[in-house]
Amino acid sequence: MPEPPSSVSDAPRPGLSFAAKAAIVGLAALMRVRFVHTPLTTDEGGYVAIGRAWRHGKSLYTDLWVDRPQGLITVYRLWDTIGCSHTWFIRVLAIVVGSVAALAVAHLVTVLRSPSAGVVAGLLAAAFSASPALEGFTPSGELLGSTGTVFALLIGCSVLLGRLSPRWMYVAGVAGGVAMSMKQSGIDGLAALGLWLALAFVLGWLPRREAVVRAVQLAAGAATVIAVLVLHGALTGWSAYWYAVNGYRTEQRSVFVGAMWPRFIETAHVARGILLPALVVALAIVIARRGRFTVPHIMWVLPLWLLTATGSFLAGGQFFRHYWVIVTFPIAAVSGVVLGSVRAVRWRSVVVAAVLVPVAWSWWGIASLSRDEIPVATGSNTRAVKSEAVAAWYSEHAQPGETLYAMCARADLYANAHADPPYPYLWFDNVHKVPGALRELRALIASDQRPTYIALFQPPRACGFAGPLAAQLLLHYVRVAFVDGVPILKAVEPEDRPPVHYPWQ
Repeated sequence: MPEPPSSVSDAPRPGLSFAAKAAIVGLAALMRVRFVHTPLTTDEGGYVAIGRAWRHGKSLYTDLWVDRPQGLITVYRLWDTIGCSHTWFIRVLAIVVGSVAALAVAHLVTVLRSPSAGVVAGLLAAAFSASPALEGFTPSGELLGSTGTVFALLIGCSVLLGRLSPRWMYVAGVAGGVAMSMKQSGIDGLAALGLWLALAFVLGWLPRREAVVRAVQLAAGAATVIAVLVLHGALTGWSAYWYAVNGYRTEQRSVFVGAMWPRFIETAHVARGILLPALVVALAIVIARRGRFTVPHIMWVLPLWLLTATGSFLAGGQFFRHYWVIVTFPIAAVSGVVLGSVRAVRWRSVVVAAVLVPVAWSWWGIASLSRDEIPVATGSNTRAVKSEAVAAWYSEHAQPGETLYAMCARADLYANAHADPPYPYLWFDNVHKVPGALRELRALIASDQRPTYIALFQPPRACGFAGPLAAQLLLHYVRVAFVDGVPILKAVEPEDRPPVHYPWQ
């Protein structure tokens, strides 16, 4: 008869020591603290701006458009409130969440294998997920979603091992639903548990009735969270909500439509040096110990998680550096199980240290740079620094009631300038790919509610300076400054406009 999952360990297993927990949390925090005061990325700055404007009374998905579920923006909104709108405080969120996620991975592997394996997995998770080369110092949707995923797996596996009562499987589903509320790719934990339960049903790892009941409990927990999101979406405007969280991705940005394979090659080259050594060493150990490395049924949840996380990573199709954070946690868990099986403490320490050397080298290569060089080194560009300069200029020159627009997009400008966006679409792709977005922009410029200032971050042609839009800009705006190479336009009445043609370059 197959061994039931609960027989992995009949005796109570010791947990992680305080020193081990401190080491994991300390590593996750120390690798991120250097970047607390570096310029905001466009994503996190945009989420901050949307969270603030939502708090100020604007409606999500209509006045403020974002292709992410409400959970992510809710976290940003609440955290920005706690931090009293200090933009640097958003990086503290990454420290807190990254530390908790790494510690949860350590507990998960401890429950599944042993405390020694848990310590290794936790250290790997802390280091991999915090890598600045993968933008691990930002509270991305991938980092926040992966944290919910790890808790879903930890709670679910604890139920399957008999360490928690069966009712906790519903809580595991809630945690998985919360992961999906951060980003659509957060489904990987639920998918891994669901696949394991399906295998348990087919292969007899669990009594079939029990496997079905656990799957229903898991689905019910996730459905509870999703129902709240859907209800909010229906109340705020169903068509806009559904297009934002589903239609935009399937029609414009996925592995099937508009996939950025050149960017995949570029970011894979970066991620390879950080993540591949652990997988190679783990595979070498498994091959060397073939026949002596047992895998209890419950532990198959970890390779299933790696599989589903890889699928989630690929599904997005855009392959930005922070997308790789999704796979850092399952890679750390799988590698931790294998590396932690090395019995001699000295050799285990040597192996783990060797795996972490490339991570440390990559971290130092970025951490040793100046503050303004870091955005470029982490895959951004000089516009992050320009955004801060424009925000400082706006704060100095703007009068109460005057507004600011980043044309055609620079989402973090609003967070830096503490200005609510006057136009729903904060990202370049949204302006050009959401149906009706450019038409709405032309209508805004032509209306009495036009922004007081426009910071022109992209070249005119990229921003659709043709026909009606160009005519409206020439009619209603004059250039008043260049700030770090960014033209600043100010609205004037047509009769007050100087009889001079202002090229925007």
